[in-house]
Amino acid sequence: GGGIGILASAVLLPPLLSIGGAAQWPVAWLMLGGLSVGAWLATWRIVGRLNTQQHKDGPRRLAVPWRLMLPSLAGYFLYGVGYIVYLTFIIAWMRNNDGGVVLEVASWSCLGLGVMASSFLWKGLLARHKGGVPLAIACLGSAITAVIPLIFAGTAGILISAFGFGAVFFMGPAAVTAISKHNLPALLWSGSIALYTTGFAFGQTLGPIGAGVIADLFGSLDHALIAGSLVLTLAAAVSVLQRQFAQT
Repeated sequence: GGGIGILASAVLLPPLLSIGGAAQWPVAWLMLGGLSVGAWLATWRIVGRLNTQQHKDGPRRLAVPWRLMLPSLAGYFLYGVGYIVYLTFIIAWMRNNDGGVVLEVASWSCLGLGVMASSFLWKGLLARHKGGVPLAIACLGSAITAVIPLIFAGTAGILISAFGFGAVFFMGPAAVTAISKHNLPALLWSGSIALYTTGFAFGQTLGPIGAGVIADLFGSLDHALIAGSLVLTLAAAVSVLQRQFAQT
């Protein structure tokens, strides 16, 4: 689903902005908002058909064991800091390196295709591991693919980077969801995922700010991408420390 959305934005937005310039951003936001509302309505109808009755057996008041989740909580926070740098600055980096609208469409499309492929690539890994290994792999994979354009210059490097990043970065949320479902009773899933999401959102806020400061200090977006990659590498090192703590 997310991959289709990224692919749609790749096809619609760059041509629109190349024709009308920055003045077309309100139209772009309205288009994306309309697509989001349509997706929300479709999701609402599906959720309405599901059996959402809570389990009647077992304890009603349970606390999320956040101390046992500290490595993955910290890793996911750092993941939020690092991954958003690539998504925020890669288009600007391409423009600074003479990438045109065709390359922007192609790279963002590759990103979306990578996301679409990721669920098939990761399904077995997420099912086998109950600790932080999948999250660590997502972080490390994102770290590596984020700097491919800096190592291999040219169109091929950018497209490989975009597809590879798409194939791994969307698995961060899937990895922490899997940790919650493997290790906690169903009554705690929503609380656990909310805790992960709070840290992740805070990280997403800090990432572009820090990367922007670094880019201004060094006068280059290369340094911002490298900084994001280093944070993702640290996130992988922290996440791999997460062990199984099954309380189901």
